[in-house]
Amino acid sequence: MMRPLPERELDPLATGSNPGLVWAKFCDRWESADCAPLGAPKKLEWIKAFTGRKGDPVQLTRAAERQKALVESLGGEQETFTTDAPFVTGMGLEHPVENGFAWHHTLGVPCLPASSVKGLVRAWAAHWQDREESEINRIFGPPMEHPDHGRVGSVIVFDALPVAPVALMAEVLTPHDGGWRQGNADAPSDWHSPVPIPFLAVAPGAKFLFSVAPRPGSATGSEDVGQVMTWLAEALEWLGAGAKTAVGFGRFLNEAALARQKADQDEARRQEAQRRAEMERNAPPRVGEKMQHDEWGLVEIKSISGDMARVYAIEEAEETELPINELKRP
Repeated sequence: MMRPLPERELDPLATGSNPGLVWAKFCDRWESADCAPLGAPKKLEWIKAFTGRKGDPVQLTRAAERQKALVESLGGEQETFTTDAPFVTGMGLEHPVENGFAWHHTLGVPCLPASSVKGLVRAWAAHWQDREESEINRIFGPPMEHPDHGRVGSVIVFDALPVAPVALMAEVLTPHDGGWRQGNADAPSDWHSPVPIPFLAVAPGAKFLFSVAPRPGSATGSEDVGQVMTWLAEALEWLGAGAKTAVGFGRFLNEAALARQKADQDEARRQEAQRRAEMERNAPPRVGEKMQHDEWGLVEIKSISGDMARVYAIEEAEETELPINELKRP
């Protein structure tokens, strides 16, 4: 497909330009002149063109420093969270590949808009912390249906941005109930053929900076910032952000949570090693295994018949038969 671009710019992805702009404006995998919907192979082909590390480290550092200066000038707080699972942002945005992706307009990296961060924390406070509606409205502002919906909250929530280049990866959905969703079946069923739907995701291990500041002039903003940051850490760990959180996507952990997770993993490995060692000690003797006997010393098992073992006594240099229950592992 021809692009209305100068010849030197016919491949924007090869020029180091903003990948978010290329993603949104220059999809060229159409299979017909009338721009009919893309098939799965073409979707995946386009998505894979955006995989790999994205973001300029210098620009990301400068953006983080600017945001830090602004947040500190307002008396706010910041914290860096690391993705513990694939993260999908902006999946509901329209795009030829069916599933969209939210890019920062100037940095060309995935971002989590402030509205999404605010909505996540608000939902956590309302539904998992059972906070009073009046408190939630005071902090985040009343909802649209509220008579005072024009009143702002006591805190300002910022976009969550990567602090370093992030790795993007191709993921895939395989829904089996497409016929029901399209009105071609009476009910959703798992015997329908799956239709693979590829989409773009942030790989685990990406670091994002989350920021909250008191709104100037708010009487309680400074106190509310700490509470919001606590809710934010809990919501990111237990609910996740972005799309597909029901299957584990979008989980973010701060340094404290990462340390707890590492400690839990180390303990689990220790217990598993202990369990395996216990199983090994209690396992039945095997032919060829060297074991200890109180009278014959170190012996090597040559054969086993019932509850007796024919062994070779290494120190005595002779074979004999011994009861298996008299053999011990060294």
